[in-house]
Amino acid sequence: MFRHVTVLVCCGLFGSVAQAQARGIQWRTDVPAAIQSAQQTRLPLMFWILGRNEDRDNNLENEQKRAFADPLVLRRAQRFITARLSRSVHRDILEQLGVSPSTTLEVAFVTPEGKLIDKLSASGVARPQSLAEKMRLVFNVYRQQLFTGQLQPLLEKPEASFEEVRDALETIRNLNITAADGVLIRLLERPGLDKRLLQPCLETLASLSTKAAVDKLVELTDKGNLQAGAALGQCTPAGAEHMLSHLVDKEGGVRLEVYDALVKVCDIKSRKVPRWWERAEPTQRQKEVDRVSELVRQAASAWKEENDE
Repeated sequence: MFRHVTVLVCCGLFGSVAQAQARGIQWRTDVPAAIQSAQQTRLPLMFWILGRNEDRDNNLENEQKRAFADPLVLRRAQRFITARLSRSVHRDILEQLGVSPSTTLEVAFVTPEGKLIDKLSASGVARPQSLAEKMRLVFNVYRQQLFTGQLQPLLEKPEASFEEVRDALETIRNLNITAADGVLIRLLERPGLDKRLLQPCLETLASLSTKAAVDKLVELTDKGNLQAGAALGQCTPAGAEHMLSHLVDKEGGVRLEVYDALVKVCDIKSRKVPRWWERAEPTQRQKEVDRVSELVRQAASAWKEENDE
């Protein structure tokens, strides 16, 4: 396993895909710093393994560099700490990972602790579609294993400290571990929950924006929980789409807290104030509900495409 290195890391976690697209994936060359960053952020590592120049196929390497500039590959690279491994300099790491010392132009996906998740052959790396698909699969496997192996047991442990739970919630947000929604809902319902955890838990549910998460936030909002109402406005457009089922109540009235959240999340113009809803005719209210619903669906579709969800 990787030891916890103490290199100071000053770079940001997520860069701009638009800026990176012309250059391709930016591979760190300071491997200890990359490992440190992975351990701090709990993001998996993506190592590009390079042998000596004379051992590398120039045409294949150029094809890989083009694959590294593919828009989908670049978006998915934001989920990893990317670093270049020199076969000669980093023999100890390759040995630890169980990677052949003759490997070159392959990619290895590794946990922050130093466990090999998967590899992709040199030819697979050169094909953008296969590279992007492998990155998707690896990230999903990694975050699911992280959740079930470490985060879920901690969140279900009543004696876990405030700091431990807070950090687990932050990791769930950063890695968008949507499978955590049920555990977070049960955490909110736990008797004697530290009040300091209420807001971060609600905000984490909002960031996940699953149907179950949105349903819970609306339920709490209906019960007068102001923090839950504020969290509704922090959902993603995908979460706003789930929220549409709550826009009109059983009596046919519009839930203004939900309406306001939808308008905020999807940046919808011409918001109607409470007095308008009181005075508007039923046909006018329905027209506004239909307008907002359509704009929410459009925003959700665009968000899912942009965020690869």
